[in-house]
Amino acid sequence: MNTQSNTPTTRTTAAEMMRYIWLLVIAWTLIIAGLVVWNLFQTRQVTQQIAIVQARANFNKDQALRFWATSHGGVYVPTDDHTSPSPYLSHIPERDIETPSGIKLTLMNPAYMIRQMNEEFADLYGIVGHITSLNVLRPANAPDDWERAALESFERGEAEALEFTYVNDEPYLRLMQPIFTQQGCLKCHGQQGYQVGDVRGGVGIALPMAPLLAKEGRTAATQAISLGLLWALGLGVIVLGGRSLNQRTQERDLSVTALQKSEERLRASIEELREHRKHLEELVDERTSELKQEITERRQAEEALREYQQRLEVQNADLRKLTQAVEQSANTVVITDLEGHIEYANPKFVETTGYTVEEALGQNPRILKSGEQSDAYYRELWQTITSGREWRGEFHNKRKDGTLYWELASIAPIYDAQGQMTHFIAAKEDITERKRAEDALRRSNQELALLNRAAQTFNSILDQDQVLATVLEEVRRMLDVTACSIWLTDVETGELVCRQSVGPHSEAVLGLCLAPGEGLAGWVVRSGESLIVPDAQIDERYYRQVEQQVGMEMHSVLSVSLHVKDDVIGVLQVMDVSVGRFGPEDQALLETLSASAAIAIDNARLVQELRRYTAELQARNEELDAFAHTAAHDLKGPLGPIVGVAQVLEQGYVPLSDERLHDYLRKIARNGRKMGRIIDELLLLAESRKIKVGVKPLDMARIVAEARERLADMIAEQQAEVILPAEGDWPAALGYGPWVEEVWANYLSNAIKYGGRPDDGAPPRVELGFDELANKHIRFWVRDNGRGLTPEEQARLFTPFTRLDQVRAKGHGLGLSIVRRIVEKLDGEVGVESEIGSGSLFWFTLPAQSQ
Repeated sequence: MNTQSNTPTTRTTAAEMMRYIWLLVIAWTLIIAGLVVWNLFQTRQVTQQIAIVQARANFNKDQALRFWATSHGGVYVPTDDHTSPSPYLSHIPERDIETPSGIKLTLMNPAYMIRQMNEEFADLYGIVGHITSLNVLRPANAPDDWERAALESFERGEAEALEFTYVNDEPYLRLMQPIFTQQGCLKCHGQQGYQVGDVRGGVGIALPMAPLLAKEGRTAATQAISLGLLWALGLGVIVLGGRSLNQRTQERDLSVTALQKSEERLRASIEELREHRKHLEELVDERTSELKQEITERRQAEEALREYQQRLEVQNADLRKLTQAVEQSANTVVITDLEGHIEYANPKFVETTGYTVEEALGQNPRILKSGEQSDAYYRELWQTITSGREWRGEFHNKRKDGTLYWELASIAPIYDAQGQMTHFIAAKEDITERKRAEDALRRSNQELALLNRAAQTFNSILDQDQVLATVLEEVRRMLDVTACSIWLTDVETGELVCRQSVGPHSEAVLGLCLAPGEGLAGWVVRSGESLIVPDAQIDERYYRQVEQQVGMEMHSVLSVSLHVKDDVIGVLQVMDVSVGRFGPEDQALLETLSASAAIAIDNARLVQELRRYTAELQARNEELDAFAHTAAHDLKGPLGPIVGVAQVLEQGYVPLSDERLHDYLRKIARNGRKMGRIIDELLLLAESRKIKVGVKPLDMARIVAEARERLADMIAEQQAEVILPAEGDWPAALGYGPWVEEVWANYLSNAIKYGGRPDDGAPPRVELGFDELANKHIRFWVRDNGRGLTPEEQARLFTPFTRLDQVRAKGHGLGLSIVRRIVEKLDGEVGVESEIGSGSLFWFTLPAQSQ
């Protein structure tokens, strides 16, 4: 029974063993085949990436040459058999020129240059470049089908066309980017109707793929041979292992066969002993019992062996799973001995650190130490794990290439079956990106807090100068820059004026004016976009006048516009002496700050205008009160004699002589003229505030003569001496003739009325003159020989409706206020210089006529 049951079991086990071996062979073959396919795919990807990089490098080289040629409006070269004048540039006036030595030159535009370069030198490397357009000047430059499709995609807004294709049955990589019309392009293509910013065409390049594909084939063949050898090696290991296992199985089968033969001999012996069983019954029973026990023990041993093999297979499967889990883990796993020497490192360790497994084995993890963490940190780690406890923490380590990275690590001891510590195992996760995100979030929160505080500070200040200074203080503190400034737009002229500046030589920048569109700040106002310039010294838009004055060069410049609703009111500009100082983060921070700053600046401006309007309204109210006083008081003075004389004449009962009648009529006429002058001056005072006049070159000699003629009676009556410059000596000034005549008449009449020394019998002596000032203005003056004015009296002179107590001539206080308003309307100033006992000098300024 035992023999019949054991034989099938033995045969079944051997067959299963062979199946396992074949399954391993098939699995190994599939793995190698998969690796071959994967390597072929990766090789093709690498080939395509290399081709793209080469194509972009050659494309950028051609683009740089084209941009250079465009920026210079083309270049002139000698004409020869290869370079003849382009008929497509015949519309350019100076297409062909001749040097003083007789060399004939012709103009090559960027397209001509690139085309000739590609025609003559393309054979060197096989790379073909081409400039084309949907509207070409030269028919030979017409696009092929692929280029036409690319150009049409550029019209739809695409930025680039890139494709692996065939040209004349040869593989090529084709790359094309659009050409946008620039100012320099209009020299040759302006006649085609292009405007700056239009898509004018495209620049393309065709890179032959044959050399790269040949290299790819050689690489793929080498990899396939390597994997084939690896497959053969693995197959040999499987076959040899299968043979060894099969041999052991056969040995076990032989043992079973021998046991079966032993059982047969035992049955024969039992048959022989049956005849003697009566005599040997006890001996047979005893022997039978022993045999049964042996068989039972043998079966138990076989069962135990089978169970052990099954447990071993399960353990091996679990071990394989564990090994695969560690090998394929997304985290770094390292095992060291108790001295810290690395005995195992998984593939993630290689990927993370850059060290190969061979380089890491036997080394201490100190090879990753960056020096960013203290020795005490590592001592605490070793104290923890050598005491049998798990350590958790973060490492700031250094890769093989020197770059730093962050790891979250868990390190614990490993014990053997006897509980002895034998190794340490470390599981580490790369948390570099998380650290960067945390740093970015922390920096963002700090910037947000600073911006919030800055906005609160801005909104609490209503004085514009203080707002500007506070804004620059916040900017300089946040960005730590060399200098910063705020430029505001003059709403009348459109100029940019530097209203506030902080940094070295800021006084040289303060008050500087830029024409519309001038400098980097002007570009920002015109475009409405922020601008980062890594090195302003090589940027043509940079305004260098200040640097030339102070002798200090700035390189990095960041400029953002100050927006209020849809209007750009100015520019916030920061500068640094280092190159490449500013990045997108600085731009975003400054744009956010500028939004609050613009609102605060505009609010302060509105408050300032409101205060100015309030002060002006108050001044007008005061003038209105004084005007009413003048109308009620000063006009009443001459009106009284007129009314009195009229009443006398009306009564008619008093006989009047002709002389008396003429005297009354003279009084009426004199007081009427006085009232007329008062009314005219009141009207001129009111109109000078409202009307605008155009300034013209003045004939100052004629204007002074007419003013003197108006006062001829007063001069004769007071016996005044008036001294004038020669007629041809008067300088050329700008102004409005009638108003300037009124200024001279007021100054002359005051000098005559208040000049002289009546007590000493000295008549008025009046001198007129001028001085040329450094600020492109001319100062005109009138000097008298009166008693002079105190500082308090001088301060009140140019206020409307003001009279001084000391004057001996009566007036109504309008003349000098009219002078002030007229001169200020003409972009000038008025003033007085006087001392008691030394007379007075009244002056006014007007813009000088430019030569």
